[in-house]
Amino acid sequence: MAIDLLIMNAWKNAALDLGIRVVAPFEYDSGKIHPILFEAYLLDFGSREGAIVMSEKSRAPIMGKWSSDVYESHQTYSRQVFIETLDDWGWYGNKAKTPPWYSGKPWTSP
Repeated sequence: MAIDLLIMNAWKNAALDLGIRVVAPFEYDSGKIHPILFEAYLLDFGSREGAIVMSEKSRAPIMGKWSSDVYESHQTYSRQVFIETLDDWGWYGNKAKTPPWYSGKPWTSP
């Protein structure tokens, strides 16, 4: 299965700029014959177990894991777009290590 290399690299850039923990690319062991490859895994966002980032290229069903599809807007790193995305997904890491830019404001708020 293929991954979107632009999205993968954008998350690597986000990790450096925003000071977040990102594994990119990320191999998920589904218990099947071969692991599934995704663009990235964020350790402190989305859920207590982190967030798997997938694109149209890598989309696959994963049971019991928090994941989000990202699209062309995440192929190039934009600080504001990525902060808004992470605010929406939510911080689940150590409260003492919450990034200073994190507001926790979801996209759906007024």
